[in-house]
Amino acid sequence: MDSWLGFICLLLVAQINVCRAEKIWIDPNYPKKLVIDFEDGNDPTQQLRLSYNALNKILKHLNMLKNLERLFLDDNEIEFIEMAEFNGINNLGMLALQRNKITDIQATLQNPAILPQLKEFDAAQNHLTDISFEHWNATLLSGLYLEGNKLQIAISLPGKFTGLRRVALGDNPLNCEWLQSTLKQFEERRVEISDQYNPKCNAAGPDLKEIVRRVNLKEMIAAFPLLQNRQSELENVLVNQLNDFDAFSRNVSKNLSI
Repeated sequence: MDSWLGFICLLLVAQINVCRAEKIWIDPNYPKKLVIDFEDGNDPTQQLRLSYNALNKILKHLNMLKNLERLFLDDNEIEFIEMAEFNGINNLGMLALQRNKITDIQATLQNPAILPQLKEFDAAQNHLTDISFEHWNATLLSGLYLEGNKLQIAISLPGKFTGLRRVALGDNPLNCEWLQSTLKQFEERRVEISDQYNPKCNAAGPDLKEIVRRVNLKEMIAAFPLLQNRQSELENVLVNQLNDFDAFSRNVSKNLSI
């Protein structure tokens, strides 16, 4: 029998400790803060629904839910998604992010998205101006829903999504050159356009090269803090090695003078 936790209302903080539920539902009046604390990484929870709440960021330690298959984060106030935060949820087959306030969904070379079982991804009706799937490892993805954003481009679509069957891109100011090329690829791969209205392009929008340059620059900026941290670590290692060498040299000189 499925056990569940539901309808926690009018709370500021909810804490779930050592949960062993197969399904967890917390709605409609989700608390401002949720803490998930597990004894180990073998929690059997398969479905987590946090829809219609006030979440403004992804929960920490969410990837402790190793057996999670369906995650509903739709209809919240999330503004930014770091896809690497879902890495480790290797059974995740469906991720619902629609109707948030998302302006950026990020996956970089240093922090790629690794979701080997992901089949359905819904980020419709957000505030995305662009998205790149260049660093997504999700070859089983079959349904992708991005309608109702502010998208000008979706880089590497369809790309490595060899199992892609359904795409929704309508109600976006898409770049005409990109859309024409992408629709041709969809036709060759027999990908269904599942929008109520076919996607249309914005002929007055910026040039494709300018859009691609902007997306690449954004990825470089996203990677910069990580590179800074690595540089700082390297500098610390070098300083320690130099200090050790100085101490060694002083010790050798002292022994030679005896």
